[in-house]
Amino acid sequence: MNKLQLIIIGAITAIVLLIGGVFIGKYYFSKTDIKVVDRIVYKTEYKTKIVKEYTTENFDQLWGCYQSPITFADRTEQSYLYVTAKDDCKEATARYQIGTKGNYKIYLGIAGAAAITGGILSYKYLRK
Repeated sequence: MNKLQLIIIGAITAIVLLIGGVFIGKYYFSKTDIKVVDRIVYKTEYKTKIVKEYTTENFDQLWGCYQSPITFADRTEQSYLYVTAKDDCKEATARYQIGTKGNYKIYLGIAGAAAITGGILSYKYLRK
């Protein structure tokens, strides 16, 4: 083989290792952090209307609302996280648009290792 063929083989090997390293790093080794892109808080909805008269029934209703535990429910749809906080008397929902950001140090480390490996292989082929 002449030197040009060996250089091409070494370059192709380095590129394949680089691309393989990036994909392995991105889909296997990387840890993604969730970041909140946008937040929308919807209006609080009351389940029962509270009358402003001072009666025993209204007091009992208010006391029941006061003592009811707050529960949380969440669900995801595409890139949105919906969080609902509710008790026996009212509920409120917030929508978060979420995104992920990868750990680029891992990508660069794997790409560097692939480039070094490709360089070593090219050097060994060129020495022959």
